[in-house]
Amino acid sequence: IEGGSLVALQIAAGAEAWRISLPDGLRTRGLVADGSRLFACLSDERPFTEAERGQLVQVAPADGRLTPLWEADAPLLSQPLILGDRVYLRTSKPELVALRLGAKAALAWRAPLVSSGALQAPCACAGRVFISDGDAMHGQTYLAAYDQADGRLCGKMPTEGILAQPMAANDAVLLYQDGRRTLGALDAASLKVLWKRELERIYSAAVIHAGRVHVLARGSAAKGKPGYYTLLRLDLNSGESRGDLPLLERVIIPPLVADGRIHLGTEAGELLCLEEENGAVLWRLP
Repeated sequence: IEGGSLVALQIAAGAEAWRISLPDGLRTRGLVADGSRLFACLSDERPFTEAERGQLVQVAPADGRLTPLWEADAPLLSQPLILGDRVYLRTSKPELVALRLGAKAALAWRAPLVSSGALQAPCACAGRVFISDGDAMHGQTYLAAYDQADGRLCGKMPTEGILAQPMAANDAVLLYQDGRRTLGALDAASLKVLWKRELERIYSAAVIHAGRVHVLARGSAAKGKPGYYTLLRLDLNSGESRGDLPLLERVIIPPLVADGRIHLGTEAGELLCLEEENGAVLWRLP
């Protein structure tokens, strides 16, 4: 994603595959993959006097062609969460929306929210959809859980504020960043906290891969030394370390872990590909 364009890369070679321009005024926070399908929510980020409706689109992986699926009643949308034939997203109306996928997307249910400015994507776990919401001005913020099938509110867990980073989950555990320094894991069924870890500073959203949590954080080394920036690798169920990787560069894009490799985006605008086991740099793309 670069300005008003979508860009596809060949990961093995680090080369550009295709590039397309988005319609005027429309931007996306990222693409979401579901098997061989790609989806994106396009927000109209022009001034509110000019902004029109945001929309959910499907993106053809081969060439980037966009197929409109649904128009919102508001200009700003979160990234979509795709679960089989269902799509969950939040809008600046504000509301949490569930859609049924087909040739187009049809409304399944909608739930009103409090915050119109928060646009973090929902996250699903244990048959529930989780969303960060509340009144930040009055210190009344929480993580809310809704039933995936009908949108019924199942419960709330207080948080320090609207979550600053996207959540991640497996079948039973929800991972979240509470405030600027706290990383936590939640049992999604009971809404009980499994563990919390206080960090000096967190630079990226955390991701889950093969029972590990991967997150970029401040390490213990001196500035300019390997380990000042660190890729933490933690056990999802306990929060214990599982082999951290020291880095020289600040990374701001969440790690993508696949096929024994870790893909990172640096503050300098480079893409890095590392060997998962030892952190060796395989390639970098300016």
